Formats: sequence, C-alpha cells, structure tokens
Amino acid sequence: MANLNPNTVIGILHGKLGDLVFVRMKDGTINVRRPPSRKAPFTAPELASQERLKRGNRYSQRAKEEQDLRDAYHAASEQTGRRACDLAKSDIAHPPELDDVDLSAYFGRSGDTIRVRAVDDFGVSAVAITIAQLDGALIEHGPAGQASASEWIYTAQASVSPGQTVAVHVSVSDRPGNVATKTVDCAVQAKGGQE
Repeated sequence: MANLNPNTVIGILHGKLGDLVFVRMKDGTINVRRPPSRKAPFTAPELASQERLKRGNRYSQRAKEEQDLRDAYHAASEQTGRRACDLAKSDIAHPPELDDVDLSAYFGRSGDTIRVRAVDDFGVSAVAITIAQLDGALIEHGPAGQASASEWIYTAQASVSPGQTVAVHVSVSDRPGNVATKTVDCAVQAKGGQE
C-alpha cells in the first residue's frame, strides 16, 4: 500500500483505476493499493449472507416494477426519509412476528373465533388458520379477517367434539412472502359445561 499526498491530478482520483484502488482518508491523504484476492472458499455463513443480499436485491427490483409495492414503499419513504429500495430490502430481511394466538373463544363449534395478534414492519398481508386432528387429518383451513392493524380474527366453520384435542396452526405472511408460523394444541371444552 502506498500513501500519496493529494495534488490537483491525484486529488480528483477515487475508487478503482486499472488494478489499483484509491482510498481517500479522513486526513486528506490517499491510500493506493491493489484489491485483495481471495484464496479460501466462501464459508457457509458468507454464502448465506450473499444469498440474503441477492434475495433483497431481487425483491427491491420487483418492488420497483409492481405498482402496489412501489406505492407502499414510496409512501413509507416519504415518512421515514429513507430510500424506497432500502425499505424494500429491510422488509424482506425481517419476517412478521406472530405475537399471540388467543383460543379463549374457541370451543370447537362452528362460529367460534380464534384471534391472532401479528405485526410486521410494513404490515401483515395475510393470516391463515388450519385446524387439524393430532394425527394430521385436516378439519378445516381458511384465511383470517383483519380486525385492526395487528389483530386478525378467524371464524371456525366446522364443529369438533368436546374432549377432542386439535392442533391449531397459524401462518402469518408479509408482502415479500416471509412467513411466521405457530402451532398450538387445544383441548376442546364445552362452553359453560354444556355439550
């Protein structure tokens, strides 16, 4: 690595020139060096990081091309002062958070409700509920309706016998397609002691 004192010719150089890299330091000097050459193969964490970066870049490009995504990220950009492409990359890097699955109003009857609390930095796009027997046999499946910014409500369509234990599987997704899931076993009890 060489140090150069800036003059009128070198003072305008920065970045890469041929096989040399010019780096301007805080004190005004310019370091000149050759770019490092990697000899070792990439490690698993490095490859995973590269894949996350590629995925973020692909999604950012998709967000530029699709009108609804572009509008959402531009609106957030105006509020936060950050670039829309950076917001899109941030969104794909952070999956939604599934905070709570409330089964207190579910008694295994048609019309009972299951409440889900979920948040995402740019909003949850969908919540789906699957109710199945413990052996995996499907009882019912469907989307939950949005009650507020962070609360979703699913209304059961099928009835389950009291005393039966079912698995309630919740799947929460955001705009980029990140998914958070949670499965809760629920022992169905008759409401008010009635069957």
